[in-house]
Amino acid sequence: MSKLKIVVAENDAKAEKSLVRIILACENWQLISASDVDNAVSIARTELPDAMVLEGLFPGGALALLDKLRSSPQTANIPVIAVVGKTGPQQQELQGAGAQQCLKKPVAGSKLCEAIKSQVAQPLVTTRAPTWMIADPERISGLEGTHLLDSAPSDQFEVLTRLAAKILGVPVALVSLVDKDRQFFKSQHGLPEPWAAARETPLTHSFCQWVVSSKEQLV
Repeated sequence: MSKLKIVVAENDAKAEKSLVRIILACENWQLISASDVDNAVSIARTELPDAMVLEGLFPGGALALLDKLRSSPQTANIPVIAVVGKTGPQQQELQGAGAQQCLKKPVAGSKLCEAIKSQVAQPLVTTRAPTWMIADPERISGLEGTHLLDSAPSDQFEVLTRLAAKILGVPVALVSLVDKDRQFFKSQHGLPEPWAAARETPLTHSFCQWVVSSKEQLV
């Protein structure tokens, strides 16, 4: 296996039994240490590592970091191997938040490196943003309150999509509403069939879902 790029998000990278030292004792990979949640997310987005090793007691919260990683299309496909101790979030919580594998402390370097290799060898493909974010009851209630879901085409919205396509010089423009398990097009310009007639797609075909989950622009 070629030299891997691994982000290590742990409590103390300088400790005698740090995860960085454990991994380096077995493999000569490129390791990048993260200091907190925001730093780890920034590194993941810019470096696009092959995998991340996450300590359960990571500063800022291992679960918070997993939520941020899984809510963005830039980082959703990065496999995460979590290392848990007697305190902090445990296997069920971490895997529920998006960790692919959990190992218990004390973890041997050979076992940790084999876990990393195993996860990298099976590329993670994520087509859905976290369900709990998309199906948030308050968000869905607000969406339903607009009375736009499954409503008829409207000239006011059709003008918007035509104008957007013309100004941006693009073949397709959409006004998309992200429901629990689909996206509904209140208006569309240039969308091919069968989606134009259906006026919706499943979320597996949606990039708008990632705007909802990450709460950021998607370019």
